[in-house]
This record gives sequence, structure tokens and C-alpha cells, in this order.
Amino acid sequence: MLFGGLLCRYVSSGWIYIFFLTSMLGFIWLPLWLWLVADSPQSHRTISEQERNYICERIGINSNDRKARSSSFSPVPWKKVFRSKPVIALVVTQVSNLSGLFFFYTNVGKLLTEIHRVPPQHAGYVLAVGFIFMPVVSLSTGVFADYLVRSNIMSLTNVRKVFTCLT
Repeated sequence: MLFGGLLCRYVSSGWIYIFFLTSMLGFIWLPLWLWLVADSPQSHRTISEQERNYICERIGINSNDRKARSSSFSPVPWKKVFRSKPVIALVVTQVSNLSGLFFFYTNVGKLLTEIHRVPPQHAGYVLAVGFIFMPVVSLSTGVFADYLVRSNIMSLTNVRKVFTCLT
């Protein structure tokens, strides 16, 4: 968002480079992800044996047994999960939330550039403000939600319901 407007203004056919830039970042991220992430502590390549043993001890698995944890769980009843009322409510809430968010991000830039005659790079800055403050708001609302639960002002279930509806 921050650089999109600048690319559009100063580079010929700059809008297409927004997609190239995000693709390049994805291709840089992929090998890092594949190298740094593992399915379990036992199969992780970069942690020390001491760290591996510590993690396995904390989560209750044998550090030498790769199948210990996966074989101890029963199969997940996916059909029941996806047909449950809470999951359906969560899906409806998230679809509604994202529809509104994408509508906002798609149309505010157009509104600013076409109606208010704001240059595209400045419209990009305005839209980027939302992305910049998103982590700040997420973390502060998380702290506030914890406060509400710890102070017995609201139950955990009600806090989750209220904050899900507010997002």
C-alpha cells in the first residue's frame, strides 16, 4: 500500500509492478519458511538438541519418538465440526467482515482519486494507515479482552462473541 502509489506514479505501467513485487517477496519468503518451519520439534533442522528436548518435555512427547503424539489422538470428526453452529457463525462473521473490509479498501482508493482528486500515492498512504494500525489495535484489544476476563467483568465466551462481532 505504501509503495503502490509511488510505483503507479513514477514508473511506467507501475501498477503491474505491485504484483511483481509481492510475488518476489513470496518467492523470497517460501525458502525461508521451508527451511525454518517443521511439523514437529523432532524433524526441525535448526534447533539444538537441548531446545528440542525442552520443547518435547513441555508438550509431553518423547523427543526420540516421531509418531508418539500423532498416534495418541483420535480422528477429527470434520463433518460434525463444519456443521456445528459455532463454526457456521464464525464463517458467516468472517465472510461478512472480509467483504466489508475488501469493499472498503477497493472503493476508498477509487473515491479518493476520482472524486476528491487525491493523487494515487497519497490515496495509497491513506489506505496504508489501516494496515499500519491493525497490529496496534489487535494487540491493544487483546490486552483489553484479557483485562475484561481477568477482572470478571465479562466471561470468556461473551468477550469472544463481542470482539468477534466488533471486528
